[in-house]
Amino acid sequence: MWHFRIFGFPVHVHWLFWLTMAFLGGGISADTPAEWGGVLIWVAAAFVSVLVHELGHAVAAQRTGAWCSIFLHGLGGLTRMQNLSVTRNQNIWISFAGPLAGICLGLVALALVPLVMVVKSQWLAIAVFDLVQINILWSLFNLLPVLPMDGGQILRDFLGPRKIKIAVWTGAIFAGIFCLLALYVSQWFLVVFFGYLAYANYKNLPVEGGTMRN
Repeated sequence: MWHFRIFGFPVHVHWLFWLTMAFLGGGISADTPAEWGGVLIWVAAAFVSVLVHELGHAVAAQRTGAWCSIFLHGLGGLTRMQNLSVTRNQNIWISFAGPLAGICLGLVALALVPLVMVVKSQWLAIAVFDLVQINILWSLFNLLPVLPMDGGQILRDFLGPRKIKIAVWTGAIFAGIFCLLALYVSQWFLVVFFGYLAYANYKNLPVEGGTMRN
């Protein structure tokens, strides 16, 4: 476990985070030094991107008086919040702040495309492409209305506690649909990921807790 602080927030990085990101970056099939270089750039881009996402949650929560720490694990990241006492609107903002931070970083990377064309560096081009892909696509993906993803938490808080079953059933249906789509295109990681979320939402497992942000 790697521990450090950034902007005063404690950050803990589990070794499974590196393993999962290397897997998603093509580490299983990498053979040549160039391919391994691409995997390393992907892992670095994923680390920065997930950290920025969680910092978005942490900064937004801190402004309400909460104490936050960040944990990067095998399935991404998590912001733990203590002493969190917020309204539903504030909770929605905290949930949205993570994807918003990622989208902003993705747009900054997108703005670097002209520089890539001038420098003509293969490694810089790969890094910029990875940052754009991870931060924009993953952020939009994270806004799907599936608990405990940010979109699911936003839907839950928007509907309110009396309609929690609607949020849970919506998450189960969306997760089930995306599980089938992932199965159709043979994306096995997403099959397992959405399969678990569909099951968790259907069984109403405690995935919708309001003191953590993914």
